[in-house]
Amino acid sequence: MSDTYDIYRNLNKARRDPTRNVWSLRTKVNGRPKVVGHSTDAMLTDVVFKVAESTRQLVIDNQRKKVCAIVRGTIAPTPQDPFARLTDPDDLWFLKRLCRISFNPYTSDRFYVCETGQPITRADAVIFTVNGAYAINPS
Repeated sequence: MSDTYDIYRNLNKARRDPTRNVWSLRTKVNGRPKVVGHSTDAMLTDVVFKVAESTRQLVIDNQRKKVCAIVRGTIAPTPQDPFARLTDPDDLWFLKRLCRISFNPYTSDRFYVCETGQPITRADAVIFTVNGAYAINPS
């Protein structure tokens, strides 16, 4: 397996059990992309945001869910609670750089910062939790 992973929200598992918001982790195995697991939390570094426009158009035309956007980066170990460090005053710099991000195929062809609507294509890191995805230094 490679160190580069694609992560995307698994909407099918959430539909079956709304309390189970999980992320799918995909990487190349023997040169082919393969889902290697699911997780309620994960972290990627050196992140790029990818949207397959042709697949996004299929989602819009057919009004059906399909993976058309991924977050790609290097997998990083996460603590049990990725936000636990935010209680330490020495880590306030971390909080200031953290932005909630999202993607909606019906409204945009890019990932965006939720607070500002600013489109993004890269980030230093992304933390995935059951409550959503949070980017560090998105650009």
